[in-house]
Amino acid sequence: MDAYIKVHQKKLNILLLAVSAICYYKAYFTAYKWIVFDLLTLKMETIVVLDMIFIAIFILSVVPCSFGLKYLLCKFLTKQA
Repeated sequence: MDAYIKVHQKKLNILLLAVSAICYYKAYFTAYKWIVFDLLTLKMETIVVLDMIFIAIFILSVVPCSFGLKYLLCKFLTKQA
């Protein structure tokens, strides 16, 4: 038996984009924290410079990666059994 749930597409897109951005944020800064604080032993000045570089990379990559994650979530949610 096929069952369908009707959803408002605009609200679904906004929700999935928000979830994707949050997931990307968590993954990105978990990896950043692991690299900078566990793998490297650096002076505070170097860490500040790395902070600025990593934040700039995050700002430039959050939108494309969030849209990519949203696409993958949509594909997973609409997958037929």
